[in-house]
Amino acid sequence: MIETFKLCIGSQFADFIQPMSLAELQTYDIVIDPNRDIDPHLFLDDHEIPLGEVEKIWKREKPGYKFAVKYKFVDIGIQSIRIEIDGRSVVQRIRIQPVKISQAEYETMLSQIQDVAYNIIFRVFGKTEEEIRLRKVDAPKSPIEYFYFFQKNFAEFKKIFQRIAKDPNAAIKERKKERGFFETEEFEEVVDYENPGKIFLPLQIRLKGLLPKTVTTSENFLSYDVYENRLLKHYIGMIVNKLCFLEEVALIEKTRESENQAILGGDPYVDSKFLDRIKQWQLMIEKCNMYKRDANRMRTSPFLEEVSTVCLMKTSMVLQKESRYKAFYKLYQDFRKNSLIEMQSDYFHLPVTDIWKTYEIWVLLRLYEVLRKNGFAMRRQGLANVDARFMYDAKKVRFNFSLVKNKSLLEMQKGAKIAKVYYQRKYLPEFEEYGAAYEKEQVPDMVVEIFDKGTTIPEIIILDPKYRIEGDRPPESAMQELSHYQNRIKDKHDRRIVKKAYIVYPGKYTKSFGKQGDFGYIGLRPSSEIKQFEQKILQLVS
Repeated sequence: MIETFKLCIGSQFADFIQPMSLAELQTYDIVIDPNRDIDPHLFLDDHEIPLGEVEKIWKREKPGYKFAVKYKFVDIGIQSIRIEIDGRSVVQRIRIQPVKISQAEYETMLSQIQDVAYNIIFRVFGKTEEEIRLRKVDAPKSPIEYFYFFQKNFAEFKKIFQRIAKDPNAAIKERKKERGFFETEEFEEVVDYENPGKIFLPLQIRLKGLLPKTVTTSENFLSYDVYENRLLKHYIGMIVNKLCFLEEVALIEKTRESENQAILGGDPYVDSKFLDRIKQWQLMIEKCNMYKRDANRMRTSPFLEEVSTVCLMKTSMVLQKESRYKAFYKLYQDFRKNSLIEMQSDYFHLPVTDIWKTYEIWVLLRLYEVLRKNGFAMRRQGLANVDARFMYDAKKVRFNFSLVKNKSLLEMQKGAKIAKVYYQRKYLPEFEEYGAAYEKEQVPDMVVEIFDKGTTIPEIIILDPKYRIEGDRPPESAMQELSHYQNRIKDKHDRRIVKKAYIVYPGKYTKSFGKQGDFGYIGLRPSSEIKQFEQKILQLVS
């Protein structure tokens, strides 16, 4: 019967209720004892593991067979082992945890990706949401750090706003008003006593066409539509926009932490850390909603109802001298100085199941940092752009960050040397740009094309990020790919133009092969010494 199935992975016996926790890259013996004299079928998720492709051991044990298979789990995440006999099956969920890169290193990679992306915005665009040029190039606070600053700023602002609302700054203004030339349409009739039967026409009828129908008059009135209140209303709008962005980030991060807990959790101590972070993000979501309600109530205050939009930022005497507005202006300036650029990307919130993608992006940005620190200046970039949804919104600017395939993401220059960095660059047959003729399309993951002064065909450096690893080295198949690229990517004269080809992998070792050291691998992970990577990159691009 199905109920007699037994499954043992490694030394752990299956509990068909809770997922079994294992680590990637290790080889496990999957032992199935169906207690029946029928061959079982083994499935990993929906994919059947062909019995001819794995090592299998048959051991006769009455009343049936014990079937053992050696299998290596390589994909992080929750996977399912399904054993099927005669169309009936049992399923065991397996939780595969990362071992090549630790949880702390994974978090570090995500943090560094965000930091570098924000700094690119500062250096390339040189402006915040208000398009005010920044004087610093350091990364802003992370969303959670910024939120702590924001809470303090907003609590103080509410107190100041209450004081301002009691007696807002106002000005006597003059406004024009159209009035009828005559206050009323009714006039007394004039009676000629000598001719009692005759009635005179009303004056307005007798003068019809000779006088204007309306005249413009002016009157003075008290108006709250002054610059200081315009800035106040603008600031409240900035607060609401920022809260919407922070809430969006918190929602995504809460989801990411929940997904990661399913993979990395299982231990009470680890689970408690995840739950604390999830609770922290949930609290941030709730506070964002509460602060938005408070801000919107302030924005709809009666004295702000007819206040118009601020056009030009300036400092008025009221902002400098009047105590309440002076305190508000200081908060406004602090808000701008500590502004968190609204920049969003799926890459900032990748769960641990996509750690291979996180590693790719992180390696690319480490390359950018090495080039920048060693004298290469940014000429153009294709990593960050203004989100089209906010392009015509005067209240805010939001940026997107993405790795577009086959496009120059970074173009940097040092002297006469230009370096262009590509992600998944396509080298096609009859490649028009360089007039090359290739046998078949070649798509390395990361490429640096080096142009010296006056050259039209670059020297190509392939830096292939690979999360895969065998033992403590990159897989042999990945090394063979490098040789393949070197031999297939040529110019129109059939000359190889791949100068160097290296794999970047999450290991400890860096090694070169060939007489000229034209291929090899570079070990790089967040906890390793970046100097080794930097030296190798500078050697390759020189």
